[in-house]
Amino acid sequence: MGAFVAACAATNAASVLWCEAGLSPATVARAQHFGLTGVATPAELLDRSDIVISLCPPAAAEDLARDVAGHGFSGVYVEANHHPSGKRGSPTFSGVLRPSSTAAWRLARAVV
Repeated sequence: MGAFVAACAATNAASVLWCEAGLSPATVARAQHFGLTGVATPAELLDRSDIVISLCPPAAAEDLARDVAGHGFSGVYVEANHHPSGKRGSPTFSGVLRPSSTAAWRLARAVV
């Protein structure tokens, strides 16, 4: 699903980045098919991005948000993952991005 969201974003953005690290050959092929710009590391992706849309397996969403916050990302972080009803709005997840983390906190709080 992430490649399709990225392809839609690419129609309105200067470029859409994706991180090549650890992805399957099928994911790489989809990203290339949609003309997305690959970067080697998550740090490079965050350093070059204004907006990050998180679309990953639900089990990885909290760790990803924690990694993004730990990097000091100052743009907008969109938490767009499916969360099982027991996890939705949990204090653990909503506490990952702190109010001082930028507009990303406001958006993340609106989503969780």
